[in-house]
Amino acid sequence: MNELSLLAKNKNTADAEKERIYAGFREVMTGKSYWRLKYMAILGLQNLLAPGSQSALSPSAPPTKSEAVQFDEATVSALLSVINNEKAWTRAAAINLLGLSCDAKFADLYIGFLTNESDRVVNAAANALGRSKSPKAFDALVKLKSKPSWKNQSLISTLHGLKALQDPRGADVALAAFKNLASPRWT
Repeated sequence: MNELSLLAKNKNTADAEKERIYAGFREVMTGKSYWRLKYMAILGLQNLLAPGSQSALSPSAPPTKSEAVQFDEATVSALLSVINNEKAWTRAAAINLLGLSCDAKFADLYIGFLTNESDRVVNAAANALGRSKSPKAFDALVKLKSKPSWKNQSLISTLHGLKALQDPRGADVALAAFKNLASPRWT
């Protein structure tokens, strides 16, 4: 996959060959491969389509609308298939990548995953929801902070999502959260 990524990034590679490489990544993501291979295919595709973005496991700086990734229909379909059919690691990676589109039409999808049992998926969904700038995002993210979680993971996901949303009301939520933390270790 690394060699294919390098080939796809090469300016001398024909567009048709690049599309074959993208299609190969999509095929691995949605096929019957081992989950880690699927995960690596998603990260490889992210590296090709959004080279400046961080890994699927950490929140990146919110892209501006001009930096939003434009996905073709085949890629959106593959990502949605992974999101709806896979487990935590691959699902979170796919949500993170789709979230780089900054498209509010996926807001309900992200909101639905804010109640997922996996903190990894919840965090990816909160970030993607924030990036979407959906009018539904602020209320859904504020509601998320009260979801019971281990080591304040729901609060952390809320704050990541609010950072990506860049709504000034998020500052009040963050300040109130830090005042109420029981243990300074987690601040």
